[in-house]
Amino acid sequence: MRNFRDVGTFVNLIVGESLVPEGRLYRCGTIQRIESPEEIGSPKTIFNLKRSPDPPVLSAEILWFPLANTSEVYETETPSVREWLSDIVRAVEEKACFPALFHCHSGVDRTGVAIGSLLSILGVPKEVIVEEFLLSDGAPGAGRIADALGPLAEPNRYFRRVDLDVVRAKVLGE
Repeated sequence: MRNFRDVGTFVNLIVGESLVPEGRLYRCGTIQRIESPEEIGSPKTIFNLKRSPDPPVLSAEILWFPLANTSEVYETETPSVREWLSDIVRAVEEKACFPALFHCHSGVDRTGVAIGSLLSILGVPKEVIVEEFLLSDGAPGAGRIADALGPLAEPNRYFRRVDLDVVRAKVLGE
């Protein structure tokens, strides 16, 4: 499975301490060919960020957030990307059960920005988010994700209509 990993495991390895719980937040590329949910962390919720729908995955709830290819996902200050990210984070607040899996076709761009947004909300340092992003095969370079994280530096301001305390508690398992 391309770019599959437990985000908490790798963030914690990068910083040398436990910042993000392991076994709660996964990321990868397409799940079209999985044969069992164990291959992708047995998620209860799957966030599909591709333009095409996913096949049913046993008991997981699939939430679909397509984004037009005309949107540049790294330009997080643009209205279309901001709305897309806000919808995803609002779904974490209102609908997500954990463990959760975020994926797009390659597990890099859309997934990277969505995971970077969640890590920013959790207070993970920007340098760590960039390093976690760069673990992905095909990652375009630190500058792209670093630029995307700029507007997300103040998550309470960026995600005004989302209760970020609820998002944090859900992702952290509190």
